[in-house]
Amino acid sequence: MHYESFPTEYIHPITGESFAIQADSASTSQTRTLRNVVNEFGDGYVQVVPQGIQTHEDEWLVKFTSHKDAVQYLFDFLSDRNGEEPFYWSPNNYPQGVSEVRITSGGSGYTTAPTVSITGGGGTGATAQAVVSGGAVTSVFVLTAGTGYTSNPSVAFTGGGGSGVAATAVASLLWRSDSQLKLSELRGNSSSLSCKFIRWYGAVS
Repeated sequence: MHYESFPTEYIHPITGESFAIQADSASTSQTRTLRNVVNEFGDGYVQVVPQGIQTHEDEWLVKFTSHKDAVQYLFDFLSDRNGEEPFYWSPNNYPQGVSEVRITSGGSGYTTAPTVSITGGGGTGATAQAVVSGGAVTSVFVLTAGTGYTSNPSVAFTGGGGSGVAATAVASLLWRSDSQLKLSELRGNSSSLSCKFIRWYGAVS
C-alpha cells in the first residue's frame, strides 16, 4: 500500500515562495517504551513477556515553526489522517531501512525484469525486485529493507533488454501522529505546531 510522505516543503500558491518544514532540533526528543505484560503469581514469582508482536514503541515529541501558511498546511496534513493513517517520516539521526521504491519512468523495451541496485544513503543491505509488463517496469517491490540509512539511497537498473527506467527509493519508516495537535500563533507571519509521532514495531522490524 502506498502512503504519503510527511511534507518537507510548502510552496505558497500565490507568491510561489518556498518554506522548509523541519522539526526544531532543540524541541525534538525521543522516548522508547518496551511493551511488556507483567504477570504476578501468588508465590512471589513474576513473569515478564512481550505484549504481542509489536514490542517496541517509539515516541517523538516534535515542534515545527515556520510561516503560518506552511504550519497550517502541516496541521491539515496531520488532521486529515486523524491519528490513524500512517505516513513516512525521517527523524534526524534515526537510521532506518528502505521502505518503498517509486517508479518515476517505466522505460520501454524490457523483455525480462532488470536487476535493481540500491546504493548510497549511508546504509546497506536493501534489495528489491522489478516487475515488467508491456515492455515497461511497472513496479518495484522491496525484498529486504536493509539498515542504517540516514537519507534516500540511489536506485539503478541493469539488464532486461530495455532502457529508460528510473525510480527513487524512500528510506523512511511509517509513523502516526498523536490525536493532540497544538497550533500556536507567533509574532509576524509565523506559527508553530507541537505534536507527538508514534511508531510501534517488533524487536526485529
